[in-house]
Amino acid sequence: MSSLYHFFRRHRRKFVWGGAAVGGLLIAARVMERQMIKAREEEAKDALERARKRNHYEATECTCKSTITHLYTELKARILEAFDSSKLQEALRSGPSEI
Repeated sequence: MSSLYHFFRRHRRKFVWGGAAVGGLLIAARVMERQMIKAREEEAKDALERARKRNHYEATECTCKSTITHLYTELKARILEAFDSSKLQEALRSGPSEI
């Protein structure tokens, strides 16, 4: 027993510094793990936000396209109604004397 006591007494500085080094590594590993978890959560949050914005943009784009298509057909019908060119076309087909 006394030889074990003398062994620890002779090498106590090595044990203290070794314990401090191992403890420091454990603390550093825990801090690094927390930082990695925080970074993953932030990345997932950003990806979700990007997906939400992309979905909103695509929905708005689809609505815009359908509205423009509908308005185009309405506008075309109104223009054809306002500027009825069928009489002018008939006059041109029949001959220049009736104009």
